[in-house]
Amino acid sequence: AAAPDGTLFVATDAPGLWQRAPVDSRFSPAALPHELIGEQILSISFDAAQRLWLGTTAGAWLRERGVWRKQWPRDTRRRRINALAHADDGELWMGGADGVWRRRGEHTHPVAEALLQNTSVRDLFRASDGTLWISTDGRGLIRVAPDDPHGTAAVRLGRAQGLPSNSPHAVREDADGHLWVNSNQGIFRLSRTNLRDFLANDS
Repeated sequence: AAAPDGTLFVATDAPGLWQRAPVDSRFSPAALPHELIGEQILSISFDAAQRLWLGTTAGAWLRERGVWRKQWPRDTRRRRINALAHADDGELWMGGADGVWRRRGEHTHPVAEALLQNTSVRDLFRASDGTLWISTDGRGLIRVAPDDPHGTAAVRLGRAQGLPSNSPHAVREDADGHLWVNSNQGIFRLSRTNLRDFLANDS
């Protein structure tokens, strides 16, 4: 992942996190809190305030002004966080080994529980219209509309709906609003028109 100042961050096994500033020719280990020593770093991202976030086998962590703080879960439970997604207003989505959670302020709740129960999440992506796309291991793509923060009306797209795979790895959006999906069956495109027609027929 690239920081706003151009510094590159890479996650590996121990020591876990490496960084390379634009003026450097080599990567060097980035300092981590002792709670993350020996843990896996599974996701690196930056929020609208340009703060560094990590998804790890020990929860979601934030580095602010050089200080690391665990953000979720706030108690001693262990949660594997595979993916993070941010909104400009500070909302945070966290995808893990058993679903997705949304945090707004100090409140955190599960998202699309009916579709994501006992489901491992591979990636999260917020499209330009605010839609959250959830890539799962075996359950296809889950679409959560921006006006449905709990995902009670979330839509599943998989083989039964015509996609070539139920195990997408990641989704990204191009400049024309089409979605490109990386999966275990290769890369495929969801055109904006076809997606709009599908959602209209599904409603």
